[in-house]
Amino acid sequence: MGTVDEDAREYAWKALLVTTIVLTILWNIALMYKIINAAGSLTAVLTGPRGPRYQTLVSLVVGDVFVAMFSLVIEVILLFEDNTSVKCRSVLLGRIYLRYIMPFVYGVGIVVLTAECAFFRRRMRRTSSSENPGALMSLAVSVLPWILGITIALPLNIADEDIEKCQLIYSLNRARTIVWVCQVLPVAMAVFFTTLNICCRQNQSPASVGNQPEPAAAFTSFLGQQNATGAAPTAQQQPTAPPYEEEHGVFAEPHPGVSVLPPTMVSYQPTNSSYQQYQSPNLNISQQPQYGGFLFHGQPQHAHHHHHMVNGIRTQPTGAQFFQSQPPPYGPYPGHGQSLPAGSVTYTPSGQPSLLPPPPSLRLFYSLREKRALAMASLVLFVCVAPFAIFQLSYVYNEDRENLKTLSRTIISDLVFWLMAVRSFVTPFFWVMTGSFKMSGSR
Repeated sequence: MGTVDEDAREYAWKALLVTTIVLTILWNIALMYKIINAAGSLTAVLTGPRGPRYQTLVSLVVGDVFVAMFSLVIEVILLFEDNTSVKCRSVLLGRIYLRYIMPFVYGVGIVVLTAECAFFRRRMRRTSSSENPGALMSLAVSVLPWILGITIALPLNIADEDIEKCQLIYSLNRARTIVWVCQVLPVAMAVFFTTLNICCRQNQSPASVGNQPEPAAAFTSFLGQQNATGAAPTAQQQPTAPPYEEEHGVFAEPHPGVSVLPPTMVSYQPTNSSYQQYQSPNLNISQQPQYGGFLFHGQPQHAHHHHHMVNGIRTQPTGAQFFQSQPPPYGPYPGHGQSLPAGSVTYTPSGQPSLLPPPPSLRLFYSLREKRALAMASLVLFVCVAPFAIFQLSYVYNEDRENLKTLSRTIISDLVFWLMAVRSFVTPFFWVMTGSFKMSGSR
């Protein structure tokens, strides 16, 4: 019969605790940096169009850092020193927070993020410009998971203390209720709603895209008509960008004001280098189809390029000539210009740049990666929390259980505990690696 080597187990726990604390702090700092970088500034995190999303993520980051700095540090002190150096109440609070409060808050937080994603797409479809929800609304959304955690999860865990054993005294039914409410229910809701969010096909109905024609046919018809007659296309002939996210698996996150043209569209982005000559049909810039402040080729509406005809071939202006004829096409935030695609900026009569919302035909194109990131986060949460809940319900709080051998029980209990503990850095790791913040928000 195998036995537990307590000395080796203690060394392993010490190493795992220190490693988990360090990784939790590092990956949550990386996630915080990515959030601020995606928003463009700390002010945009607080007041931008995606303020509810960013602030909710920031609140989850703070919660995970508190896991490392409070719950896990207490476990480290207990291992490296002795049980008398920490008060029993602090030990109990640390374990309750790690095992029950934080899983509940994180699961509800993912549900809130999923709802924010859906409402943001809906708002972008119904308004002609990005509307900021405001700092107070963003703050209210971000603290909602914590309010529910304080009012629902925390009261369930308040019970009498056994100071000698440093344990809380629960009835069996109450202990099961805590597991169901604090672990099973929020995790199941997170998986369900993120899956439902992916299955919802927003902006794909004819009404949501204005009964626009197929993009390839519209573009071919547009070029053919221009070559044949030189007439401007009618409203029914305006080319649209294809919602091709499922086909190509490409995503640019929603930037309320950035239009990302798919590869099938013809785009032109000026640089400071000299321009190559190119053969093109004799199109008048003023006759190009426009929508929502955009020209089809991704140029601002007000741009008037001075082309030169050489032997029937239209040449592009030099870099100096181009920038004399129009303002720089990037903005409005200094330092972020090179990350914004052409066609994302319009200019006010006073010459001030402003971002434009994407056209309806491109909004489905923006959303898939954010939805996948939410689904991935919910699956990671499920993998980390569900085994602990199953072990609690099927063995610890099961009166009819068959007692496991000491070695088996120790291995299983340690495994499910560490799955719960490493969630504090595994979930931010997946948030960072999915790149779901690139070109998102209000930058």
